[in-house]
Amino acid sequence: RRNQVFAVGLDGQAPRQLTQDSTNSQPVVSPDGRTIAFVSTRTRNYDIWLMAPDGSQQRAFTTTPQWNERHPRFLADGSLAYIVERHEGSRTVTQVMRADLATGATTSLTGTDLQITDFAVTPAADLLALVVPAAGPERNRSPIYRVVVMAVGGSGAPVELPAGPQDQGVTTAFVP
Repeated sequence: RRNQVFAVGLDGQAPRQLTQDSTNSQPVVSPDGRTIAFVSTRTRNYDIWLMAPDGSQQRAFTTTPQWNERHPRFLADGSLAYIVERHEGSRTVTQVMRADLATGATTSLTGTDLQITDFAVTPAADLLALVVPAAGPERNRSPIYRVVVMAVGGSGAPVELPAGPQDQGVTTAFVP
């Protein structure tokens, strides 16, 4: 059985299945409640899709066969941030991108020198917290993940949050 997106109301009604085909995951609701962004493999790679809260109007937002887009997050202004992964030669490059839903225009929120596995962005969209492998010889065999904080746009060096030698940073969030 493949992962699907369901909606569960606060009124106690039974869950409603919103997606039917392929593998669908990582749903997130826009600040105005009118759009759900989610990740789907309908096009044989990971793309961001959008739909109405009732599951109707499903449409691809990203359609890049050579790239994987994952971990959508809505920002306070209604724009969408997500991770893009692509291959450049023998290395994998990841970035956090910001997209305007109306125009589809994208801008990079990070540089390309980090291997990002998850992220959070402040409501003001001025800081990012990124989950990245720690530097060191074990990085490629069995990496230890750390959380780094950086300014949006990649200006300045990322600052690693304090952690013990075996602590794993898996996911992150900002508290309002």
